[in-house]
Amino acid sequence: MIQLGGVVPLSVQLSDGNERARVHVRVLNPAEEVIFEADLESFPGGLYSNRQFLMPELPFVTATYQIFGVTNEGGEYERGAEIFYRDVSFEQTRALFEEFTPQYQDFYTGQVVSESFDDFIEGTMSVQS
Repeated sequence: MIQLGGVVPLSVQLSDGNERARVHVRVLNPAEEVIFEADLESFPGGLYSNRQFLMPELPFVTATYQIFGVTNEGGEYERGAEIFYRDVSFEQTRALFEEFTPQYQDFYTGQVVSESFDDFIEGTMSVQS
């Protein structure tokens, strides 16, 4: 699961280690429309990767990979696909804190109904609407 705005790790590892193939990725939204496409960069050992696509505000995206080139054994590569889901737990937690956590400039009026004095003053307040 990937947080909103997080990097989606688009990667393919060719089992034969071929570093001269061309790997093309298409990222689809849930309606199967292309929202991103690019060629993956080749790295040593047959790894192909792209870190430019950021997770959009969608429940999931599907990455489809097409590999152009001949395997080291003379065959063809199969296509691949993977699904990346958006992690909404962080967003939901953040929304809770943003909704209920007072900001520095916020203030409340009410009557203090209990107090305790330790290293710092704390207490509870009955807030009047």
